[in-house]
Amino acid sequence: MTETRERARAGGGIEGVGGGVGAGDPHRGDVVSLRVQRVAIVASLVGRLRSVGQRLWVLGPAALVMVGLDAALALPAWARVILGVCFLLMCAHAALGLLRPGRSVRMTAMRAARLIEERLGLRDNAIVNALQLR
Repeated sequence: MTETRERARAGGGIEGVGGGVGAGDPHRGDVVSLRVQRVAIVASLVGRLRSVGQRLWVLGPAALVMVGLDAALALPAWARVILGVCFLLMCAHAALGLLRPGRSVRMTAMRAARLIEERLGLRDNAIVNALQLR
């Protein structure tokens, strides 16, 4: 075991651990922050999709209500145009969620590290400390 540690310190890498991280790896000492950044990117994407999903679920019932109103009340053409414009505005609002996410969706590396620790049940802040002390 000491031979493996000495090879790692000398820059030879540790085979079998992390895919053989060697001296030629530009991110050798920064593996934790790279992994946390990937988690932050995925969490941000999930947050954006959740935001769009929360806006999209309204479109189906809204379309049914508009068709039902038109069938029940025999709306004039101008009223149908107004309902159509309202529906298009709702669609644009849903699409806007992909372009401009809300404040709760912004994911930083520190927030992602905290999320990882909470999900894994770590109580000693090891990932946050590793990220801050890199």
